Amino acid sequence: MLINRKIKEVWKDNPHIIIGKHGWESVIDEFKRQIKKNKVIKVKLLKSARVHPVEEIAQSLAEKTNSKLIEIRGYQIIFFKR
Repeated sequence: MLINRKIKEVWKDNPHIIIGKHGWESVIDEFKRQIKKNKVIKVKLLKSARVHPVEEIAQSLAEKTNSKLIEIRGYQIIFFKR
């Protein structure tokens, strides 16, 4: 139950990470720090980062950071630390 509450709170907050023209590869270290600290984080993709489909970027981030993809809404993604 605590995780569901945390996910709802994260949706209302500003994103922890914003991915732009430099792509998601450049934010992996910060992503790992944020997810270790917060357990649940929100990532936003700017228009300049949308070279690939959002689902593909989200899956790649989850795999590279050993986290779980929770939900995608538009260009915002929620991840949970396993």
